[in-house]
Amino acid sequence: MKTLPALAVLLLLIVVAVFAQANKFYVTEETHTTAFFTPTAEQIEQAKRAKDSRPTEDDPEGNWGQISEGFQLSIRFSKDTFTNGEPVIASILLRNVSDRPITYYVSYPKDDEMKLSVRRGQEQLSRKDEIKTNMTFMEKVRHLNRGSGSMPVVPAGVQRKFTVNLNDVFDLATNGQYTVQVERTVRKMDQSGATNVVSGNAQFRIVDSLKPSPRIVEKAVGGLAAEQTSMAVNNKN
Repeated sequence: MKTLPALAVLLLLIVVAVFAQANKFYVTEETHTTAFFTPTAEQIEQAKRAKDSRPTEDDPEGNWGQISEGFQLSIRFSKDTFTNGEPVIASILLRNVSDRPITYYVSYPKDDEMKLSVRRGQEQLSRKDEIKTNMTFMEKVRHLNRGSGSMPVVPAGVQRKFTVNLNDVFDLATNGQYTVQVERTVRKMDQSGATNVVSGNAQFRIVDSLKPSPRIVEKAVGGLAAEQTSMAVNNKN
C-alpha cells in the first residue's frame, strides 16, 4: 500500500525536473522546510502560470545572476519607486537549474549565509546590525550570531523563496536611487566545500510621499463648504 504514494511522489519529482530542464517552469517553495521538498500537483500548476517561475531568459524582472554549482539567484521588487518610510520588500529566489538535488547553507537565528549589498548612488551602505569599532564589548557580543546552521536540499526544478524587508536591514531614510545585490553560500556539487552564488543588480528609487499643496487643500475645503451652503439653501426653498 505504501508503494503507490512513493511512486506518485517520484513521478511528481520527475515531471518537475523534466519541465525545468526543458526550460518550461520552476516550482516555488516558501516553507523553508529542512525536509526534502516534494511539490504538490497544485504547486506545479501554479508554477506554469507564475511570472517568477519562468526561465531566466523570459524573466528580465528577476535580475538573475550567473549559474554557480547548479544554482542561480534572483532579486526583485514589486515596483521600482517607493515613498519614504514605505516598506521596501525584496523577493529573493534561489533556483536549482541542475538535473539533481543540490544543497545550500543557512544559519539561525540570523541568516549570515545570505548577504545583501546596498548602494545609494555610489555610496555603500552599512547594515544596521554591523559590528562597529566604536561599540562596547557587550554591544559587539549582542550583534554576534550565536545560533545554529543547517544544509537544506533543493530538488531539481525547484526554487526556494526568501522575503526581506530592506528597511529592517539598512537605513533607507534618504531619498535617492538604490542598487541591491544578494549572494548566498551554497555547497559545491562535488561536495568539496562551499562557494557563493550571486544575483544580478536590482534598482529602486525612494521619493517623498506626494502631498497636496496647502493651496489645493484650501480650494478643496472652500469648494466643499460652498457646496454644503448651496444645498442648505435649496433645502429651505
